[in-house]
Amino acid sequence: MLHGKMYITDHKICFLSSFNRNNLFFGKTKMIIPKADVLYLEKKSRAKMFHTSLTVVTTKGEIVFDSLLFRNEAYRLIILAFQPP
Repeated sequence: MLHGKMYITDHKICFLSSFNRNNLFFGKTKMIIPKADVLYLEKKSRAKMFHTSLTVVTTKGEIVFDSLLFRNEAYRLIILAFQPP
């Protein structure tokens, strides 16, 4: 699990972390999920008591964002941003 920030635009979801999955001390992790790749979003709970996870299902697989401090707000903003004009 990486600590980082999620950025939401009308065209993509971005995630940026100062850490790297392979080496926690060096490198960064950058993830860009284009709107066209997103099939749907799903709110999930961890251990059935922590309501902090958001799963983004894409054409390439699932990406789980866990321990989101403002999960409901992120979900709402993605839905709003990705609505057709």
